[in-house]
Amino acid sequence: MKRVIIIGGGYAGIGLAQKLDRKLQVQLIEPREAFVHNIGGLRAAVQPALLKKIVIPYDRLLKNGTVIRSRVTAINPHSVMLADGREIAGDVIVVATGSSHNMPFKPRGDSAAEFADSSRLTANKIEASNSIAIIGGGPVGVELAGEIREMYEDKPITLVSRAPQLCTGFNPKLGTTLQQQLEAKNISVILGTTPKKLPVSREPTGPINWTLSNEQSLAADLVFFATGASIDNRLLFTLNGTKFSGKNRAIVDPWWRLPNAPTVLAFGDAAESGAPMTAVALMRQIPHIAEVVLSMAEGRNPEWVKPYKPWPADPLFVPIGPKAGASILPIGKNGKLAGSGMTSLGKGSGLLINRYRKQLGYGRRS
Repeated sequence: MKRVIIIGGGYAGIGLAQKLDRKLQVQLIEPREAFVHNIGGLRAAVQPALLKKIVIPYDRLLKNGTVIRSRVTAINPHSVMLADGREIAGDVIVVATGSSHNMPFKPRGDSAAEFADSSRLTANKIEASNSIAIIGGGPVGVELAGEIREMYEDKPITLVSRAPQLCTGFNPKLGTTLQQQLEAKNISVILGTTPKKLPVSREPTGPINWTLSNEQSLAADLVFFATGASIDNRLLFTLNGTKFSGKNRAIVDPWWRLPNAPTVLAFGDAAESGAPMTAVALMRQIPHIAEVVLSMAEGRNPEWVKPYKPWPADPLFVPIGPKAGASILPIGKNGKLAGSGMTSLGKGSGLLINRYRKQLGYGRRS
């Protein structure tokens, strides 16, 4: 069987590995000891009991392939070098290294225990705080505000965004609807401004007493920085000739190939595909790249596969707790706005925890 190496065990990597598991010799390389279901990370920060469900071992993911716990240090057209000095050969190499984010949305290191400890510490800080500020008006900031409000009905929460509306880059109706719902839950939303001297911090901190760029004062016992994801493409810098977009995503062709190394592909957050960096975007990407990899493995020109095109309108689900929120569905040029019911059904009520536990071989009874 042809060998495919998939680097990265996040949503992109596990989805592709499982798709190819019965057809190719799959080797998934991931330094973390367990999959962390990031979609549930914000709720786990106020409900630490969820940690036992969102931290899921990789040992049942593949029936035929192998999960190698290691870190890749360099890529060649037909092999990768591991941190322990081993070289792993492959006919096709796929980079799905994803992105990092501030706590509590994504883990910082490779230890599941450290992530769980950090999340429990965050939950304790939230409980002990009399007031909370969140810097960043994207999906993470909005969801975090909703999860905290769901647990603490009267705790003052302020959401501050540099942008003039929430969740920019999507249909403007989404941001307007989310703002209305947040304010209805007594969450203060301040748009078009940011702290004058915003510190760089991956962890929640406080207390703070800042002046915003619009001269408003912002005081809180605890502040979270939901200021966006950072692309983890350090590995692709080891491959000469790789080019990157302004967002540091690798430039690939419509078949996910790096122009300087046609046997090396990249997708998910790592690649500039025109799609947003969301798990829902991968629903469209994974079947396509799987078809491309199979074509390459069979010695066929992958360009016989239709070139990848993202949805005309980017989909996004933004719950505010388990029952509220709003979404954009990929219908029409600008997307169709969906309200609380659809958002709760699609994401908010269960945060897709059971789905991903089942995918990794740990169903409801596991």
